[in-house]
Amino acid sequence: MADNLLQFGTNFIWLRQPLGSALCLFCLAPLLALSVGAGSPIEEAAAVKRPALKSGDIHRFQLTLNIKAHTPMGDQSVKVAETYNTTVKEATANGSYSLVYKFEAGKAIVGGMDVDILSFLPVVTVTRGADGKYSAKTEGGNEEGNAEVAGVLQQLTANADNLLPSKPVKAGDKWKLAYANANGMIGSAKLQGEAELTGKERYRDNETLRVKFTADSDEKEPGDKTHTEGMFDINPTSGEIVKFSHKGSGTFAGGKANVELVVSALGKDPKDDPKE
Repeated sequence: MADNLLQFGTNFIWLRQPLGSALCLFCLAPLLALSVGAGSPIEEAAAVKRPALKSGDIHRFQLTLNIKAHTPMGDQSVKVAETYNTTVKEATANGSYSLVYKFEAGKAIVGGMDVDILSFLPVVTVTRGADGKYSAKTEGGNEEGNAEVAGVLQQLTANADNLLPSKPVKAGDKWKLAYANANGMIGSAKLQGEAELTGKERYRDNETLRVKFTADSDEKEPGDKTHTEGMFDINPTSGEIVKFSHKGSGTFAGGKANVELVVSALGKDPKDDPKE
């Protein structure tokens, strides 16, 4: 049984990666750099603006993944904790840019065993073209798992385009979502749903604006139907995404799974990381 668990852990090592980059999910990085504009969109409708990303900007994040994989041996639980940084490259006025993801630390708990997974994690570069299309490439890591890791990070990067409103909003306003999903761990290839600005919240003793969202499989697409839901908190002054969470059904290590992902912004230097 121990050998099976280790093998499962090795497989997982590649998959779980997501988020890290997770967030570029917010990794959010593009999201990270969002600006909510003058005047918070609470009582009055206000636009969520996105300032241009600057080449050389660096952000750091903490990612956790809780995975329940449904295997022939029964349900297997995997927990992952990772720290990573993102660097903005080649940001231009036409909206194109690249984000380079580098992992600083990574640990997984599989079957009660701690596994250091840093050496299995690739450097991932996610690029957004001027046409709004995304692509990803990897360097290093593990050949068998790199594609899945890259897909997760690509999707996190695209969240800025996929989840934010295209017009001014106030608390209680909702908007429709419809987007392609590169992260097979949570959701299917195409998702559609709804997001809502719920109002003010507090995170780590700071006031934030919270957006909640749900997204399901495109009914026109074949295959199993999936449901996902999540939320993110925005710093109303800087526009940065300070926390992002997403959960739902998808695939892991080649089988069905339920996955919950949480990404939190860290300090630019480890000594500045917030204390929970």
